[in-house]
Amino acid sequence: MFQSSGDLIADRRYDYAKAAAAEGDHGAARDLLAQTLELAPSWPAAWFALGEALLALGDEAGARDAYARCRALDPADEHGACVALEALDGRPGAAAMSPAYVRNLFDQYAERFDNHLTRHLAYRGPEVLLAAITRACAIEGLRTPFVRALDLGCGTGLFGEALGDMATAIDGVDLSPRMLRKAKKRGCYDRLSDEDMLAFLARAEPGRYDLVAAADVFVYVGDLAPVFAAAARALTPRGLFAFSIQRCENADYALGPERRFSHSIGYVETALRDAGFAPPRIELASTRNESKAPVPGAIATALRQR
Repeated sequence: MFQSSGDLIADRRYDYAKAAAAEGDHGAARDLLAQTLELAPSWPAAWFALGEALLALGDEAGARDAYARCRALDPADEHGACVALEALDGRPGAAAMSPAYVRNLFDQYAERFDNHLTRHLAYRGPEVLLAAITRACAIEGLRTPFVRALDLGCGTGLFGEALGDMATAIDGVDLSPRMLRKAKKRGCYDRLSDEDMLAFLARAEPGRYDLVAAADVFVYVGDLAPVFAAAARALTPRGLFAFSIQRCENADYALGPERRFSHSIGYVETALRDAGFAPPRIELASTRNESKAPVPGAIATALRQR
């Protein structure tokens, strides 16, 4: 969401810089943003945009400095400077991305979300996750339709729509109000909540759901232990937890240069066991492409133990 610097000339130069960056002219963007910051030196959006321009030009030291300036001016990390710095430094990653950053990211993305995912990234998360849920139900002898399902990070409602008649009632939770407005139009949810998923799960009635699902959500969370424990609390005994991850091999979890978290299979298995789930069924699968190549991923389904 655009936030003015309070200086019309600075705002205009910022707009020109963003347009130049969109056209691939990062040198022009850098120069325009330097002019912008002379007029509005305390504007975090301009510092973040300067970091992006410098990174695109290969100036990692300059980008790191610009991101650090943004972070100092933006304590809630609405612009994602902390995420950018962690990705730049190659650190394992924080426990999760800030709610302010995720909300801002998806509020900006909402209008083009479905089209970009399906047409440009060949997104297939809902279909792949639903197929894994169907197999898990057959293997474990679970009855469908589910009485009440929860769609974590429901976004515009792609998974809720895919789930359809497999659940009698579906609740959805997401940080982005603009995404939720899109989800509401699909007409597949009984209740939608604009909230952080951990906060939502913390206040949910224990045992309310017999399915908790998360399609392409945990790429914004590093440490999965808290959300796994909260999901177990919200599930009925033998309730099903189903989710996708982006997969890594050499760490419990890592933040990649594309600013998405990936998780190892071993870490997911251990975190599920510690949260009170039965040994999971994990299937290697990709839910989206990046640069026209499948992104390594996996689908996990696990029952809450009695």
